[in-house]
Amino acid sequence: MENQDLNLPKINKEISQTQPAEISETVSPIQIVANSPEERDAKEQDIIRYVASRFRDWDSTRKTRERIWQRIYQLYFTTAEQYKTGTRSSITLPIIFQIIESAIPKLANVLFAQGEDFFEVTPTDQNNTELVTKAEAIKCLLSTQLSKADFFTKFLDFIKQIMLYGTAYMKVYWKVKREWVWERVPVRSPQTVFGITIGEKVSWEESKSYKVVERRPEVEILDILDVFPDPDAQSEEDSKGIIIRSWIDKEDLKELGQGKYPIYANTEKNEVQISEDSFVTSRSERYAARGVTLGNVQNKNQVELLEFWGKYDVDGDGIKEEAYIVIANRQVLLKAQANPFHHQKRPIIRGVLFPAPKEWYGIGLVEPVISEVHELNTLRRQRIDNINLVLNRMWQVNTLADVDLETLISSPGNIILTDVMDAVKPLDTPDVTSSAYNEANIVQMDIERATVPPSAQGNTTSGQLGRTARGAQMIIGQALEKFGTATKLLEEMTLKKMLQMFHQLNLQFVDDDEVLQDPFLYSDIASLQMTPEDIRADVKFKMIGISEMVGSEGKINQIVSFMGVFGKVLSPESITSLSQKVWTLMGFNKNEITLAGAQLVPGVENVVDPTVSAAIVGQSGNQGTQGQVSVPPTLGK
Repeated sequence: MENQDLNLPKINKEISQTQPAEISETVSPIQIVANSPEERDAKEQDIIRYVASRFRDWDSTRKTRERIWQRIYQLYFTTAEQYKTGTRSSITLPIIFQIIESAIPKLANVLFAQGEDFFEVTPTDQNNTELVTKAEAIKCLLSTQLSKADFFTKFLDFIKQIMLYGTAYMKVYWKVKREWVWERVPVRSPQTVFGITIGEKVSWEESKSYKVVERRPEVEILDILDVFPDPDAQSEEDSKGIIIRSWIDKEDLKELGQGKYPIYANTEKNEVQISEDSFVTSRSERYAARGVTLGNVQNKNQVELLEFWGKYDVDGDGIKEEAYIVIANRQVLLKAQANPFHHQKRPIIRGVLFPAPKEWYGIGLVEPVISEVHELNTLRRQRIDNINLVLNRMWQVNTLADVDLETLISSPGNIILTDVMDAVKPLDTPDVTSSAYNEANIVQMDIERATVPPSAQGNTTSGQLGRTARGAQMIIGQALEKFGTATKLLEEMTLKKMLQMFHQLNLQFVDDDEVLQDPFLYSDIASLQMTPEDIRADVKFKMIGISEMVGSEGKINQIVSFMGVFGKVLSPESITSLSQKVWTLMGFNKNEITLAGAQLVPGVENVVDPTVSAAIVGQSGNQGTQGQVSVPPTLGK
């Protein structure tokens, strides 16, 4: 590849974390200011000791959490427990699997309904026509980029982790991927007849070129076991930093440190050896819980990488700034530089399902009911053991009688050989399965009330329907109403932050017309001829999610209840206004409805027309568990 084929100013600017782009000579992987090699080595060792000590401390503090996560993981996969008595039942009910897998599609279907966008982009000044147009362009670009990032599939993993463990992480960075691609290039030559040019002749040649195949923001869902936060922090703002652990093949790491534009430094040092801890060893308890035997699948040619994002004085000016540091095997410094992003935020986004006050980690659906799940498993096992003892009874045998013990088997037509007729007596075991059924039902109801109600698992009650415009998801919104706060947190802590980071990365790296108009990179929007100026606007992101649906449902219920109680004394103007409000909350334009029934009826003052009365009564019947609305008798006449 020739140097003139590279866009060096863009290469200087684009820095990716997982799929790094080339970095120019002016941007060294290690940006330490030192007057001598000895001073430089000493500063590198200080950085290594700082990150390695933080990792050891934070890893040690997290061990108690890991034991809880391991128990949750075992319950999700219904891992059978081992007992000393092999004849006892060891069955494990898939109650956690049922809860998680029934809640995930409901929530995902609300957030990402087919044919609907899950977010809106609005300018800070909605009266500015130019900004409104830019907001539409930003939404179009972000929707395309999310689709290319396969965001929906990845976010399902995020939702599953947050429901299981209460906490989940995602990483947002700028991705630049270059590959060798084959292209057909037209070769044009004049076509002549008897020396007269009559046209142009086109032939095609195939050429191989090294091109950018992806240039966009990327989102990656991180495993909770690979993220090590500051244990003393309550939020990202007061955190000293966060560490991400990963592994890379030793030969791949060496390649990233070679060439004119190295990603990492010091990759040829002797300390960059194969790590004793590998990805497989970090997941050993998980694999053991599921009984997975890896055998020769383990890749032992791996180097451990610790990626630190946090405050550190890299340039030695005495002021700590946001830094990006990578060390290998806790011994070699590969990268140390200031945060490369203009937004100066750490690219890790944390989400929690139910927050614990003043704590970093949240609470998931499983942790509060771990003891109840064990109780339910115990009741089921005891019931099975009881049935086995009833069917396969034990015997009381006279030791002085000559009894053939091998014939002591309960089976039709069996004969027990004995010299004394009363030498063998059965030990009767009472059947207690009926009471065990009652106890199990109570425990299961407790688990459902604390996690996902039966209505959210698909057992809906007839008549309990919602009234928003998203008709297919009405039942879901009512069933998951108890998770309204948790879902609002999910929107505020993760989705909005992710979209904001996507937008900020676009503002930083999309700086010429060729990027958005390149059909190879953005085939879906290349025809729109968008420019970087079209996406430069101060915008806000609004989620069209379950929290909005639940809020609309609650307001509709309040208005309908109010109209049912006070409709007798309301003026026609008030009834018209409230009706339009309900229509708007359903997701429709209030100007699209004309109310002919909200008028005075001759002979009766301030009474609603029977047609409107029937509508209010019908709405009242749809209240479900929220109670019936008392409708004045005059409304039913």
